[in-house]
Amino acid sequence: MFDREKELINDIDFSLSPEKWTLENIFLFLQTPFKNIFFPWIVIILIINRNNWKKTIIYILLFHYIFRTTGDLLRSLSNAIPVTENRKSIWPYSVTRFNVGCIMAYFFWATGEIIGDWYPTVRACKIVHSKKKKILLKSSCIIYNFSKMSSFLVYIYYGRKIQFKNKTMVQDSKIFDELLKHWWITVIVHFIFSLINDACVIYALKTEVFNKLKTLKGRSYGFVENFKQISELRIILSMIVSICFIFFTIPILMVKFKECGEKDKKVTNVFDQFEINTIRDTVVSFNHIMMYIDQVLLKYISTNPSKKMPKLNTIPESLY
Repeated sequence: MFDREKELINDIDFSLSPEKWTLENIFLFLQTPFKNIFFPWIVIILIINRNNWKKTIIYILLFHYIFRTTGDLLRSLSNAIPVTENRKSIWPYSVTRFNVGCIMAYFFWATGEIIGDWYPTVRACKIVHSKKKKILLKSSCIIYNFSKMSSFLVYIYYGRKIQFKNKTMVQDSKIFDELLKHWWITVIVHFIFSLINDACVIYALKTEVFNKLKTLKGRSYGFVENFKQISELRIILSMIVSICFIFFTIPILMVKFKECGEKDKKVTNVFDQFEINTIRDTVVSFNHIMMYIDQVLLKYISTNPSKKMPKLNTIPESLY
């Protein structure tokens, strides 16, 4: 999400802030939806489900892509907005560009992530029969969503303090330092809630469905067994990646927090976590790509003649 925020820790390159609208920037804006990492996946999902798009799972995948892409479009639009004054201020050089490319874009990015985060919860709720477990699943996901939106509020709170003027360059960079530090705190918090949410899904699926499968030994219910493996694999991988990220970033962030307290703030010495953010984006993208892969495999198993079998009452048809 912070690809252009890197300019804060480098020497300012004014060529990155156009003085007028250019065909190049317009072209970059138009190609944004097709460069999104989820574009080929949503195309595959729509093709294999071309006869039945009116399913909750399909809506989740589709709106996840739409909101994430809208965020990318707003960032591209922000980069294309001409900068006619205060060209020596910090990136993105104007309040308008910040509001469009950071605050508005981040809202759509975060909303898209939240929509994707509901995929395992919705899928699990279609399987479990216990109302208490369904409440647990939905409650943990809602709390996780609120923790993620707190990152968006950090942008709003600190963003309104940045003036983006030449004379306030040093002051603005200090405010951006605070923004990034508090943003990373919220990231760690919502990753912790992500672990809790994933644990609730695993608990619900295991106690409600997987334990019952032990009584089906010797019967031909390969689809359920495959579903069990795919579901567990996706969620467990998500948890492992999240845990690794948390244990990797917390010590580094603590060191960075200490360094920021010891150094004088300069534009070239702003809180540098962007390589870590690449890992964060990789984690989030990995978790969401897994839901597309999961749905593709479930569709394959359900439609492959060699895999077909009598349907179980515990597995709703709308699940795949």
